[in-house]
Amino acid sequence: MENDRKAWEALRDTATSVVFLSQRPGGMWSLPTSDFDLLQPGAAPGSKELPIRKREKFGYPSITVSWIALRGLRASLGRIPDQARQVLTELAEFKSPRAAYGSQASRHRGSPSINESPRHTATALLLLMEFGTAAYPPSDLLPSIRWLLSKRMPGTGWRFEDHAERMGPIATATSLAALTRFTALASPENWGPELAKALETAVDEGLNALISSAANGVWDCSDEGRFRSTEISDSAFVIWVLGQATNASASPLQSRRSSDIRRLRRDLLSRCVGDGWPRSTADRTASAPATVWVLRMVAEAAEDDPMIDYQDLITRANLHLINEMSQHDTWRGFEMWDWAALAELASSHTGAMSERTQNRLWWALVGVNELHGKGLLTRADIERMPLAARPAIEYCLTQGGRLALARGPVERWWKTCPEWQRALGTLLAGAVLGQLARGLVQALHLW
Repeated sequence: MENDRKAWEALRDTATSVVFLSQRPGGMWSLPTSDFDLLQPGAAPGSKELPIRKREKFGYPSITVSWIALRGLRASLGRIPDQARQVLTELAEFKSPRAAYGSQASRHRGSPSINESPRHTATALLLLMEFGTAAYPPSDLLPSIRWLLSKRMPGTGWRFEDHAERMGPIATATSLAALTRFTALASPENWGPELAKALETAVDEGLNALISSAANGVWDCSDEGRFRSTEISDSAFVIWVLGQATNASASPLQSRRSSDIRRLRRDLLSRCVGDGWPRSTADRTASAPATVWVLRMVAEAAEDDPMIDYQDLITRANLHLINEMSQHDTWRGFEMWDWAALAELASSHTGAMSERTQNRLWWALVGVNELHGKGLLTRADIERMPLAARPAIEYCLTQGGRLALARGPVERWWKTCPEWQRALGTLLAGAVLGQLARGLVQALHLW
């Protein structure tokens, strides 16, 4: 048991390191952490954003991944991470005049247009309500709530974007979570019976549509910029997000269809292959990222739904995941949000880091960040990081490349010294080379 705890602590610290170092300079996430992650389109088929994403050199800001990353850091640290302020600041750049959120359709400076999206709006609301409540009272969120309600498909749930032909499972789950959290936070009756009724109807009809569209616990999220090859991971994410809704205080979902949500969990658990879960229903081998998400879904519901009939499988899967993550190449299939989910899952087994561990790890992470910012980071410098995190850290910080093995003291001095020292060094080097050249010419002349 003690060995298991140490293994989970190592996974927690590794995942936290990758999440910390993968934050984009602007404040939000996502940078790809694997070749698989790099291939993900991150935008729905036919959307305006898809060709822009394909032109991006490496990564793009993601509201969904930023929310999950902050949750992972909060679980590891036991407090709201300092990075939340940066995320909230940049998030404002993805808000349209109509109070909807979405990706930027243009990367030009000025006022880029926003691809308004129900999923992005719902996720932004969840992020604001979890990490910025003091700065964003319910009245400030109301315009976004009204916009989200207006975008619901009649009698059903939400599309990923307006162009989509059918309901998006992730868009619907995040919208349900945002609306129920707002209901618990804001007492919508304060803004009149019409809004309260609209919220109640949207939750009822949206939840019914989402549950009825699942095929034995699995949804197809390919209309939302995801691949069919990740349907198990995506379905675990959908059920996990529903858990966020049902855990909200005074949530309407607490008393409605709770048995159906329990059934969805068990349907997905029954998709196991050996001691884990595959990425898709077509796979016959377990996948570490999919297993992380299924176990995260289970851990989220453990208090209200202990799933005693699946405890042996869950125990074996946890042990199998620990063993799998000790293999140096397992990380190659992880997307950025998989790392954040792993940080939260591991923390559910270990609790938050001690203050001593936080300080030790944070000093190492800050040092790596500083060296990277100066262009001096080498593989030797990341030796202080957790072993399993080193390949992913190298991949993220080099945008898919490799770090130099080491740098000599002269090169380090040259890149860190003040400008006047560099200018003086250039002059001295020029004078020395000039003297050597004249000496060589004289020697050749005498010869």
